[in-house]
Amino acid sequence: MFKFIWAIAFAFIMFFAVRSSLIPYVASNESIVAILVIFTLVVINSWIIQLIHRLYNKKIRTRQMT
Repeated sequence: MFKFIWAIAFAFIMFFAVRSSLIPYVASNESIVAILVIFTLVVINSWIIQLIHRLYNKKIRTRQMT
């Protein structure tokens, strides 16, 4: 649950940071595009968080074995 909340927060931060310069469609009032961009950022951020968590756990397990 915490990962999902973090992903949504990160997506909103990225959305407001890049909406006018990198994504001109979102800068206008096209809410469908804005929702799709936020959803995409949430999914990508969730994948990145899971990857970092998996690598961290792998590193911890490797240390415990040695």
